[in-house]
Amino acid sequence: MFFRKMTEEEKRNSTKASGKAFSVLLIVLLGHSVYTYVKTSETGASFTIMLVGVAVFFGSDFLYNMRSKWRNRDGMSARK
Repeated sequence: MFFRKMTEEEKRNSTKASGKAFSVLLIVLLGHSVYTYVKTSETGASFTIMLVGVAVFFGSDFLYNMRSKWRNRDGMSARK
């Protein structure tokens, strides 16, 4: 309702941009975690946030890949 449908090129660009933003965010959180650990000998909240972000990313990536494999398998068996 609020957003128009994205073209394929816009989808690709959005995927690229979100991947780069996620990478930068992880690098910044890792740097802050290392700095905090060196200064205080504790990992701090930024390390936990980084680990949760990585877990969510790889977990959702795994689930989306499994879902697409199941859809492709079901689509292939329906065509035969």
